[in-house]
Amino acid sequence: MISYEKISIRAKSEDEAINKAYETLRAQNKFNVVINKLIPRFDGVSEVYEISYSYEKLDKNSHMEIERKFLIKYPDTEYLKSLPNCQMVQIVQTYLKS
Repeated sequence: MISYEKISIRAKSEDEAINKAYETLRAQNKFNVVINKLIPRFDGVSEVYEISYSYEKLDKNSHMEIERKFLIKYPDTEYLKSLPNCQMVQIVQTYLKS
């Protein structure tokens, strides 16, 4: 289910406001956030950005996939030959549309 809400962030620039908003929303366990509108306002002290956003609300039956990728140094061929029972295999990953 998609929910729509607003948040006010005090920041010096739009980029800083967006970064702070994402940090705040992550801390509130709101994921897949999309910022729909950003309106700068001046409250007499500094810039306050009103940010309208939407996010996917997860219920107890929802599943969220966390995908992590790591960049490793590719080992040289001599090193691979020195490892017993080691064989190099190329893996191809693909996604299928259901």
